[in-house]
Amino acid sequence: HDGEFVGVLRSHVYSLTYDAKHQVIFRCLETVQKAPLDPDGDITSHREVLLEFFNGDVDLQGLAAEWRHRDENFAAKLPRFCGLRTLRVEVLEAIISFICSSNNNIKRISLMVERLCALFAENRIPSVTLHAYYRFPTLPQLATVTEAALRSIGFGFRAPFV
Repeated sequence: HDGEFVGVLRSHVYSLTYDAKHQVIFRCLETVQKAPLDPDGDITSHREVLLEFFNGDVDLQGLAAEWRHRDENFAAKLPRFCGLRTLRVEVLEAIISFICSSNNNIKRISLMVERLCALFAENRIPSVTLHAYYRFPTLPQLATVTEAALRSIGFGFRAPFV
C-alpha cells in the first residue's frame, strides 16, 4: 500500500506507516509464536524489537549534524533522505541478501529472498491478508536446500554460494 511498509521481523509481521506529524505508527499483524522478547505479546516488547532493528538508540540527528559539517556532498544530499537508518539485520539474512545482490536491483533481491523463505512452509506466518509471509530460514534449514532448488527459484549463478 502507498505509504505503508509491511515486513517480517523475527516471527512477526509488522505494518509501519507515518501519521500527519511524521511519527511512525506500527501494528503487529500476525505471529507464528511468541518471540523471546515478547512473552506476553505486549506492545512494549514489539516497540523494543522495532527500536532495536531500526537502531533507535542511535542519535541520528547528532551524527547527521557532524557528518554535514565534515562533508559538503553529504550535507547537500541529506535532506532527500529524511529518516534514513541503518538496520540491525540478522547476520544470516544479511549474508544471503548480499549474495543475492550480485548484478541485481532491490526489487529482484527482495523477490529472491521471499522465494527462498517460501521454500519452508513451516515458517509461514498465519495471515489474514492475501499475501503469504515467512520467517527467514535458519542455518539448518538452509543446509537442506539443494543448488538445483535455488536455481529453480531464480538464484542462477549465485546458487552454489548459498
